[in-house]
Amino acid sequence: MIKVLLTIFLSAYLFSFDKVTASKILETVFLGIENKVIKNIKIEDEQYKDVLNLSDKFNIVSNIKSCDILVFDKSKDLNNLNLTNKILFATSYNAFRNRKDAIGAFYWFKGRPQIIFLDHRLKEKNISLKPYLQKYITDEL
Repeated sequence: MIKVLLTIFLSAYLFSFDKVTASKILETVFLGIENKVIKNIKIEDEQYKDVLNLSDKFNIVSNIKSCDILVFDKSKDLNNLNLTNKILFATSYNAFRNRKDAIGAFYWFKGRPQIIFLDHRLKEKNISLKPYLQKYITDEL
């Protein structure tokens, strides 16, 4: 019985969502975009609204037209929107894989934060990243 409880406790801890850590990571990622100023963020992911509110570096906006970057978790919710000049950033691997105009993603896998950027998508949007984010750029999924 003790083993079962310990296993449940450890599993819950490993797979828990840490808002403070996520906020710091996303802040670092968005500030690491070199040639674009990220100040206004539109969030289409309910879980991350609280996360990004912890940062004082960004304004959370409700209008897509006034955002610099759109953070999302389900690409199907974005199908009817004009997003040609917007930077898209996913909060799940599947959303990033499915949405071909998203430049990168931040998500949790087995309790660990994951960051990924696709090189050709960054080039299409004419975005460069600071040196500390270069190791997260990959050529393919």
